[in-house]
Amino acid sequence: MNNQIMLSKQQKNSLIKELLKTGVMLRIQVTGFSMEPFLSNGDIVKIQKVRPDALMPGDLVFFINRQERLILHRLIKKKKAANGTIRLQTKGDALACCDEIFKPDHLIGKVCMIEKKNSAGQINLESLQSRIISYFFALFQRLKINILVFKKPGLHVMR
Repeated sequence: MNNQIMLSKQQKNSLIKELLKTGVMLRIQVTGFSMEPFLSNGDIVKIQKVRPDALMPGDLVFFINRQERLILHRLIKKKKAANGTIRLQTKGDALACCDEIFKPDHLIGKVCMIEKKNSAGQINLESLQSRIISYFFALFQRLKINILVFKKPGLHVMR
């Protein structure tokens, strides 16, 4: 007997959002290579719900893009407008360009723990050491973008 349930993208996204709202932490397997070398295909991340105002540059965030795909990338910039609205900009560590700027209602959660596929240990991203390293990763990503923008005018970057 087949006990699988097939969900559409929207149903899967809604289910993940609702589960995180209850306070549970989800374990999700990383697929893809956009976060190499920090995250590898097959690593497991633990995701928890987070308030947008609690995010800091360097945090690994899980969000839904315009195509309804779940994305896990590094927050490189958070900007608060005069009217109080927040805008977030992310980028995959291995990618040349940033993701589209998005509103916090597309935010699903934040990675708090990494289980590397080739290691028995875990990396706690909430520790002071990890937060400092992640912050410098974000600064480095912004530096790379600024160099690219200088070389290729027209790339859209949040200032």
